[in-house]
Amino acid sequence: MKTITDNIKNQIQHFENQLPLLSEADQEMTENKIKEYKQGLEILSKPQLNSEIEHYKATCARGVITHRTTIVDFAEKLCEELEEVRIEYEKHLLGEKNNLPQELTDVKAVINNGMIHFGINPVKEMIINIEKQRNRKD
Repeated sequence: MKTITDNIKNQIQHFENQLPLLSEADQEMTENKIKEYKQGLEILSKPQLNSEIEHYKATCARGVITHRTTIVDFAEKLCEELEEVRIEYEKHLLGEKNNLPQELTDVKAVINNGMIHFGINPVKEMIINIEKQRNRKD
């Protein structure tokens, strides 16, 4: 069975093979996509991202995330999950049984998956954001 990293490597090879056949504008766009995929491979190799990577891999294995998944797809999924948070929060306020923790986790997972998919290390960015918050003067 192919792994996520095998699939990403195959996609990179496919894009690299297509480069000579593309217009200059398309070459630049494709080179940027290759760079994103290579950054993704680097992120997948980082041990501090175990839970985030495992979630990403599981979601990819289900076919929900593929090389064709766009930022718009992630944004739409995030909106869907935020609506579920709103519904569960209303139940929480009424003292009813609810799934608020699970729905908030789904929101976090969508964001982490999007970051990983586009070559962004969510752990590194959180560390940067913590420092930003510590240094704010407002």
